[in-house]
Amino acid sequence: MAQKSEYHQTLSAFEAAAIKLVLAGDSVVDWKYLPLDSLPAARQLLEINGYDLEDPLDREHLTDMYREAVLYLTDIHGYHMPLELEHSEDLLRLFSWAAKLEEASPELETLSGMLLKVISVLNYLSARELLFRLPISEEELNSRLSAKIFSQMEHLQDHTNLVEFATGQKSRSSMLSKLLVKAETQASHIFDVIRCRIVVENKADLLPALQFLLNNLIPFNYISPGESKNNLIPLQLIRPYDHLPSEERIMEFLNNFSGRNSHSDAAGRLNEFSGPTFRSINFIASIPLRVDEILELLDPTVADDFGRVILTQMEVQLLDRQTAIENESGANSHHAYKARQLQRVRQRIEVARDPDLPPLERTDLDSEE
Repeated sequence: MAQKSEYHQTLSAFEAAAIKLVLAGDSVVDWKYLPLDSLPAARQLLEINGYDLEDPLDREHLTDMYREAVLYLTDIHGYHMPLELEHSEDLLRLFSWAAKLEEASPELETLSGMLLKVISVLNYLSARELLFRLPISEEELNSRLSAKIFSQMEHLQDHTNLVEFATGQKSRSSMLSKLLVKAETQASHIFDVIRCRIVVENKADLLPALQFLLNNLIPFNYISPGESKNNLIPLQLIRPYDHLPSEERIMEFLNNFSGRNSHSDAAGRLNEFSGPTFRSINFIASIPLRVDEILELLDPTVADDFGRVILTQMEVQLLDRQTAIENESGANSHHAYKARQLQRVRQRIEVARDPDLPPLERTDLDSEE
């Protein structure tokens, strides 16, 4: 008998798989299977990634990346590419073969999936390089991203019981402390552009919120690997409401999925500075932004080479109202979190001091509210 869950179950098999992949934080390169259930779902994924298949310039850029991916696999790795793939310009057909939506040889299925993985990374490289070439300030970039987020949050209220929504940026001192406490002191993901906090009424509203975000704002293929943390929803409870016979492959994927890079631990802490009972869903995603009007002011070859979509990072925190209240009490509070983090910073930067010497004099700012 299936385990009954307190979580709202209106997910399709594809949506359940996408949510599991997001919460697990696995890299797209490590996926064994692309859990799409239809070609419309493939179109929707391309649209969330910022592409319009009706736009000839977008189709041309996608085709260019397809050809580059083929050359990479054949010229760099020596793979033999079937004629169906070597000369095709139909990206949707590639999705169809990789997701096993139509009959194809095992080699064709595998190579289609490999090509999509390479194209996804090529798209990321193009989008980031385009961002570096644009005459756009950080302020304008944040403004554009915030506008896109807010436009979707207005619709989120129609799909779940939204209690609180807020965006913000880390202060310079917060970024400095976070870098000083990490072993990788030049970690690029520290500069996530926008932090987005979403509070819903009940735990039953968490999955509908994730469902909406992945269908309208966040490409599930651009979740930062290894950065997802979840101790609110056990992965094994994320199940579709029902599934069709044609979705048996996705059900098999769901049943066997564990999340190799997952920090999903219903009893564990999100990180070493979190309080003992702090609960949340956190992940970092790259959000596509169209910059067509800015490109009109530049050399046309820029858009030809790098497309018309940039990617900017957003950190998402999602939780329910009761959990949010509990997270702000005692050892779970943000003040207590910062005190533990700053203590670790001092331990690292004072490491050269002789432990036999008395402590350095300082004002105990950690105890001040």
